Amino acid sequence: MLLLAFLFVIYLYTFLHEGGHAVAALLSGNAVTAFDLNFFTLGAHVGIEGSFTQFQAVANSAAGVSLPIVVWVVFILLAPRRGNHLLEILKSFSAVMFLSPLLAWIVLPLLHAAGASIHDDSIEFVVRSGIHPAAVSAAAGILFAGGWLVFWKRIEGIRPEIERFRGIDRFAASPAETKTLIAAAAVFSISLL
Repeated sequence: MLLLAFLFVIYLYTFLHEGGHAVAALLSGNAVTAFDLNFFTLGAHVGIEGSFTQFQAVANSAAGVSLPIVVWVVFILLAPRRGNHLLEILKSFSAVMFLSPLLAWIVLPLLHAAGASIHDDSIEFVVRSGIHPAAVSAAAGILFAGGWLVFWKRIEGIRPEIERFRGIDRFAASPAETKTLIAAAAVFSISLL
């Protein structure tokens, strides 16, 4: 069940990341020609036909990291502070998976400013927006720290989280956890359509 939860969170993040780019393209009047999430090749891609204005290109660069974070914040705020074992695992995995991409937005703009040649959404954002890389890094750092603060406020504490993962081998799904797993599977299935 732990592996399924982990895979679900990875898939959901990837779906929302690419979905953010697709939504930005559609809102900009462009066409989405492909939406591919391939677990076998570990690839994800959104094909976009059309062109972006300067502002739209900046928004598209930020959309990939923004949509997952917005969805995660809604989830973490709506989820009970103390839930069943599976829900708590999903909260922990999603916090790591959905907040970690901000690390790229902290580090890569600074490397770009130092002369490194990097292709990433964060660098595209810096180049197209004209915002100083240090300011982008600082803003991403604030979002990263703020996200972890929100997570910290929505769990019972770090010790229960550690104990939850230590006792994972004794885990047997309760009826409530089975419902959580079914809901996660339903979201996963619907996203495949």
